[in-house]
Amino acid sequence: MRETYAKLRTAAAVDTDAEVATVSRLAFVTLALICAATWVFGHTYVGIFHDARQYTLQALAHLMPGSLGHDIFLRFGSQDRYTIFSAVYATAIRLLGVQPAAAALTVFFQVSFVLAAWLLARTFLSAHLALFAVTILVAIPGTYGPDHIFKVMEDFVSPRLPAEALGLAAVAAAFVGKKVSAVACFVGAALLHPIMAAAVAFAALCVYVAIPHPRLAGALTVGGVLVLVTGALLFPVGIFRSFDASWLGLVRERSPYLFISYWGTDDWSGAAIPLATLAAGWRILPVSRARTLCQAAFLTGVAGLGLTLLACDWLHMVLLTQLQPWRWEWLAVAAGALTLPLIIWNCWQTDYCGRACALLLASAWVFGSNEFALASIAAAAAAIMLIRRLPPNEAHLVFIGSGLVLSVALVWRISFNLSLAGASFSDPRIPDFVWQIRSFTYDGTVLIAVALLALWLARRARSGVALAVLAAVLFSTCVALLPATWNRWSHWQYTSALHGLLAPWRQLIPPGADVFWPALPVGTWLLLERPNYLSDIQTSGVLFSREAALEMKRRADELSAIVPEAAFWDWKGGEMSPPDLTLRQMAMICKTSRIPFLVTNMNLHIQPIATLPRRAGSISDGLKLYRCSGSSD
Repeated sequence: MRETYAKLRTAAAVDTDAEVATVSRLAFVTLALICAATWVFGHTYVGIFHDARQYTLQALAHLMPGSLGHDIFLRFGSQDRYTIFSAVYATAIRLLGVQPAAAALTVFFQVSFVLAAWLLARTFLSAHLALFAVTILVAIPGTYGPDHIFKVMEDFVSPRLPAEALGLAAVAAAFVGKKVSAVACFVGAALLHPIMAAAVAFAALCVYVAIPHPRLAGALTVGGVLVLVTGALLFPVGIFRSFDASWLGLVRERSPYLFISYWGTDDWSGAAIPLATLAAGWRILPVSRARTLCQAAFLTGVAGLGLTLLACDWLHMVLLTQLQPWRWEWLAVAAGALTLPLIIWNCWQTDYCGRACALLLASAWVFGSNEFALASIAAAAAAIMLIRRLPPNEAHLVFIGSGLVLSVALVWRISFNLSLAGASFSDPRIPDFVWQIRSFTYDGTVLIAVALLALWLARRARSGVALAVLAAVLFSTCVALLPATWNRWSHWQYTSALHGLLAPWRQLIPPGADVFWPALPVGTWLLLERPNYLSDIQTSGVLFSREAALEMKRRADELSAIVPEAAFWDWKGGEMSPPDLTLRQMAMICKTSRIPFLVTNMNLHIQPIATLPRRAGSISDGLKLYRCSGSSD
């Protein structure tokens, strides 16, 4: 009888262990599907957009230096001299074509970034929590800088994303003692994008010098400040060179976001959320890799902002302004998202004030970049300072108030997302319901809540059926959205058919001759393979060359009697849009300026040298090429 009872107990234990293992596997698969769905909804490919336009020009110039190398963006020097990315991109273009190469590199870099984030999270989290942390990183907007100009996981081709992936991989390798791999990843990041890699270098300096030797770090900081100030004021040459008044004025006018004195409340709140999260991790986490990551990323973010204020806003140093140390914030955003689950869990394990801090940090992330997030951060800082200092009854009141704040944040976020989901969309390739779901989930709150549900189910012994149902729903959703996702990633605005139709135009325009195509400057590069005369895309390069800045200013001044300089020169909050020119303005530009060639679909009442009456795409209807007064016969 006893033997039978023992066998039954053993069998029950085996069944329980098997059931727990099944639930664990189902939970992991469910979390992976949530991460995939998060990518589908939150990272719709936007094509050759934002900085992808400049990087595409740089890559094409490697293939056609005799023509595109004369573009004003590149002629006098640009950021292209600091990266090998253009050569890599050019090779992909040679093999695949421009737009397929851009899409293929983007998806490859995004997958690499997710894998690197996973490797880093696994150095201090279990597999399930690491996948949850990566889902948070993929789900959040991840923006940083003024007017949300950059994000840590971009939806277009640029060297920032692979540099970030290699940077996170370098940190992960360093944490597990693989120094050779860490150095190799860092070197790769530096070759692709020195600005993003500089954040990793400073974080390493924090780990190996500042954190273990705070007094030495303090002395080095004071010494570094004195060297910068002395060099900028007494020896303003070489690395200490400062902008002259003319160049500085142009840089401030075109790119004010480079100077943090320009930043507003929303910009500072966006920076404060990950920094406050990392500060809480520094204080609340035990000695561990996660705490070290919080310390290093926090110090890197703060140092980047401080260095920008000193060297860029006050001393106007050229090299450090070009380095843009405020962009080291990308590491704080990534580290804050990856450590957030562990920080909130450890806060929850303390007392009511710690739980209040957890709720307030969550509220700040839900609110996003606004004054409400700043208020939540300030309250969270107060709560974490009061841990184990308030009597239980008062701490409980703080906890209740924090719960109310989180409730308000969730209601506000849902209402805001519903207003976005109610907007209409005009892209025929994507069903409206997909855009509506994406608008509702773009901030990540809903998807992170689903991931939390999966984690909660994973902790329950008999939740296999529920997890299986959730996994099936997620898988079906991803499969159902596959056609729309593929359409978005495989749609080319600048088609090969249109490129072929414009072949006779390229015969009429000498290589290296400027073309003014105000409605589509990118088309000048991709379709005509010629330099563009002037656009707001090109004026973004005033930071990297004084000669280019002055020449762009001269061209804008030349056209100022016809086109306001703001069309080419004003900062538009990260959005670049072509000037809306009238028929009269276009005709005057062609008759009175020194522009050799002009492309438009308007009839300027002069004889075009080529026309494109057939409709090969949305941008080609009635397109005309004019030889203007600035061209030489």
